[in-house]
Amino acid sequence: MGFKDFDLYFFYLINNTLQSSVGDTLMPLFREMTFWFPLYVFILIRMFVDFKKQSFWFIIGIVIAIGLSDFIASGILKPLFARLRPCNDPVISHTVHLLCGCSGFSFASSHAANHFAIATFIGLIYQKKRWVSIALSMWASLVCIAQIYVGLHYPSDIVAGCLIGITVGMLLFVIIDHVLKKQYQWL
Repeated sequence: MGFKDFDLYFFYLINNTLQSSVGDTLMPLFREMTFWFPLYVFILIRMFVDFKKQSFWFIIGIVIAIGLSDFIASGILKPLFARLRPCNDPVISHTVHLLCGCSGFSFASSHAANHFAIATFIGLIYQKKRWVSIALSMWASLVCIAQIYVGLHYPSDIVAGCLIGITVGMLLFVIIDHVLKKQYQWL
């Protein structure tokens, strides 16, 4: 079994085999900003409470993390690879369980990149509270699985997006940690 076969197998496993009425109702929500935006607002408020003045640097870091991960995934890789989304691929589109609009290219997933950049960056900020990193990684993973479930991404698109997000989140944390060195103890 080659890589493409492996990718298609897991795509169909999530997109077709695991489909259910509950999944068809919930999974499209994980793609919507209005669904996950309140969680991130809560996190920002919590950061203001926990870190006061230093939270300014963390907000800047989050904004840069989202912008950079999105630029790498959507601005560089998607046009470079021009990989059709499963829902647009003429060979398989008729078998895709599509639950939302389908446009653009698929590699790499910017949803995966952005949510994992946020999860990694904030998880490192709250490194002494391991449950924060675990919870945010689980949340980002749900967003990623939803991308496959609704028919927009192959698993390899998601893996690439996750790797971009994790790398960007770690890089920005290291930079901001260097800027704030000896000014604050991480929670």
